[in-house]
Amino acid sequence: MQDTEEPHVSSGVYSILWNGWVVKPDSSKKDIDSKKVEQKVNSIIDSIDEIFYMYKSGEYDKTIRKITNLKDKIKKMRQSGLDREGEYSFENIAFKVLRRTMYLDKLSEIETKAYDKSLTLDESLLKIKNI
Repeated sequence: MQDTEEPHVSSGVYSILWNGWVVKPDSSKKDIDSKKVEQKVNSIIDSIDEIFYMYKSGEYDKTIRKITNLKDKIKKMRQSGLDREGEYSFENIAFKVLRRTMYLDKLSEIETKAYDKSLTLDESLLKIKNI
């Protein structure tokens, strides 16, 4: 669902109120640069893997910063593709591949775990010395 005042980038718009197409979707085959999609996806997956190893090495604050930066980069990448070429841009298709293959979920999961770990107190600090 989308507000009527909000700009849309999809190839079709259906009105629930009028029970019909406002803009009928174009079903013609689109040319998608699969090489560019693959390169973009692989680049982001490599970044996610690097972030995961950073998390595993205990660099939680740095991990959180890197994830924030990568999420911003992905958001800007997708938006620039939508603005330039619409829903069939290689950037938008790359985003959809990352979402469908669960890499974006993996990134959010690492972020949550890193945040939790960064707030966890060390057990040795919690022990009180017996006098």
